[in-house]
Amino acid sequence: MASRANNPNCRSGPSRGRGDCHGEAATRDKTTPPPKQSRSKNPRRPHIHRPPKDRFGCGDTMESAQRMVDIQRRNAKHLSQTEYCGAPPLGQNLVQLRLVIPGDHLMPKALGGLGVLDDIRREHQVWITRERGSETFLDLCSKNSKSLHAALNAINGRIHHMRLSEESLTVQYFTQLPKENAGVAIKFEIGKRPVVESTTDNARDAEYGLSRLVAHFATILPSAVKSLAALPALKMQINFGYLKVLAKRKSVGNRLSCEEFESALGSYSSRGRGLSIDNEFPNVDVANIFVSSILNNDEIVQNKANVALKHLVQFDADKQTVTADLWEEDGVAKVASSRCTETESHPPLDWIVSAPAIGVDWTMRVSSHPNYTGDKNDKLLDATTKLAQSFTFKINAEMHNRQPKRSGEVAKEDMQRFQLPKWQALPRGDPTHVLSGFQLTSLFRLQYRDTPYEIETSITQHWARVPLSPEPDRLSWSVSVRGIHWEEALHECRIGESSSGEENLLRRLWPGEGSLEERLGGFLKCVFQVQNSIVTAQS
Repeated sequence: MASRANNPNCRSGPSRGRGDCHGEAATRDKTTPPPKQSRSKNPRRPHIHRPPKDRFGCGDTMESAQRMVDIQRRNAKHLSQTEYCGAPPLGQNLVQLRLVIPGDHLMPKALGGLGVLDDIRREHQVWITRERGSETFLDLCSKNSKSLHAALNAINGRIHHMRLSEESLTVQYFTQLPKENAGVAIKFEIGKRPVVESTTDNARDAEYGLSRLVAHFATILPSAVKSLAALPALKMQINFGYLKVLAKRKSVGNRLSCEEFESALGSYSSRGRGLSIDNEFPNVDVANIFVSSILNNDEIVQNKANVALKHLVQFDADKQTVTADLWEEDGVAKVASSRCTETESHPPLDWIVSAPAIGVDWTMRVSSHPNYTGDKNDKLLDATTKLAQSFTFKINAEMHNRQPKRSGEVAKEDMQRFQLPKWQALPRGDPTHVLSGFQLTSLFRLQYRDTPYEIETSITQHWARVPLSPEPDRLSWSVSVRGIHWEEALHECRIGESSSGEENLLRRLWPGEGSLEERLGGFLKCVFQVQNSIVTAQS
């Protein structure tokens, strides 16, 4: 028997039973000699257990060359975008210039934040600053006088466009009157909506007042879009609602003819006060009837409707509006992305159309939301982000979507139902943070035939303050029409001194063949059909 001490394969320690080295050595002595040990010239090194390559906190790994190049490229891009957006560097010989805007009344409101001049800063490589408390002084610095004067001309042009846009802040009122309006009387009373005393079947005609509105819009649209060229983040849409008289002159009676009614609305256009339009409808049950009716209308929807359902939550925090899109999975909705904009006081374009012979009025509004408020990457502040991410909602499984039958009669069980989210985890915010105006909105979007326009129906749950209960303070629904391409067209608009820029923008906003009047006529037919569908659903 081989000695245990001389066996190279044997380890010291207690016996391991049948598989130990002593039993194996004894067996080999009786049968065959032990195998020869192969000696490798390069003995294998002991294995070192290294952490995974991509494990967080690993200190002995190096980033790939591609990732390092991407980081350098991203940092260089960020530096190029922000290099001229702050104060000028110290210790450099710079050419300086001060721009004085004469009079506070000539100072555009859009120039309250210098972020609207960032593109001029980057294009001409100039620093634009302003001392605190001196709103009418702009200090320009550059490395050479040529770029400084080019930036000065660009700023003067931008201020000119801003003034034009603010001049168009005056609300414009239009009328959608019957074709045969001789002897028609309109009730015009404070606190009520202007209505015709007696309506006829013509009131719901799709051609009702079309030619007059097309003529008005085509005349003033070119100058209106020119005033929008200097404004950032434009959004345009058609909203439906109820016009309400808040105040009127003593000389204006309570019963007006169509000519007197148009003259009265013209005085409000110059004053900008006294009338308001409410874009919210109170009875949310009508929203499902309206959606079902347009889905069954062959003049609005083709055989296969392109529909989409979306949820979002919105609230106001310290004069800023926070909007967060919701992402749903297995009946639970959470915040997917958030953005923050400054609250807008007056839209740059607001055209209100009064239809006293029809049950619904409408408005064409262009809103301008300045740059996102947050850090350098246009992200929300950490506190606001954490607050929005803490929102959790439950989708009511009983209110599911069902495609209605395409027939003349719409059964109640086949109606298109909204999926209304409910608070599952109420907001957990800082009690010292000023929060108000919570809105939880469900949007139903439907494409209008084969056009680039879409109809949006929404149901909104309202809370005046931070929600303390899943049940809202009130419910409302609304309808709007917008172009899928409008936001992109307005964002890319560059209108110069020539009229070709205006024509190109108008063609992008209302595409198609023919003149502007013909293209506007096709679009307003869509607006009129939606208007009539709302009236039918409410009746």
